[in-house]
Amino acid sequence: MKTAVRILLLILIVTIAIPVVFVGMLTTSYSRQTWNLFSDLVDLPLHADNVQYEFPYHLTLNGVATKQKNLPFIEQVDLWLNPDVRRDGNWIVDSLLIDGLSLQHGMPTLPTLSNVYFHQIALKNIDYADDAFSINGLNVQIQNPIWSSDAQQIPYGEVQLSADQLYWNGEAFDKLLIDLDYKAQ
Repeated sequence: MKTAVRILLLILIVTIAIPVVFVGMLTTSYSRQTWNLFSDLVDLPLHADNVQYEFPYHLTLNGVATKQKNLPFIEQVDLWLNPDVRRDGNWIVDSLLIDGLSLQHGMPTLPTLSNVYFHQIALKNIDYADDAFSINGLNVQIQNPIWSSDAQQIPYGEVQLSADQLYWNGEAFDKLLIDLDYKAQ
């Protein structure tokens, strides 16, 4: 009986210690190595040159490279978690900011994030091109984004979009500004 209690106590201590050590290591000069080790262990496709963690809810990744060839290099990703962190089986993210991204071959295939709820998604300093149009200096902010299916690339929500220049059907639009409530109907 004493052995079973000791084993359960040891398992409990290890279960608490591992996340505490991980969070603690993210606040040190070993944050990059800690992040890359963690991303390898849980099979995240993101490696970062620099990681900064501000306890308890803000994580910044600089120089983000992905293991997938269709996802490009990202200059910076900022992630603000909600104080609830997880509710009803979903991760809760207050804000996701992706800054500095070049999509010269259209929209890449994005991973399914059906178990993540976002309050806000923002893209900043994005260059995009595909067969239909190209856009430079794109900044987008979407409040309460909702994807109705996995195939949907752009989520529904309150959208604020600005761009330095948009090329479409042989026309150039400078200093574009759009504010809309994008809904399914």
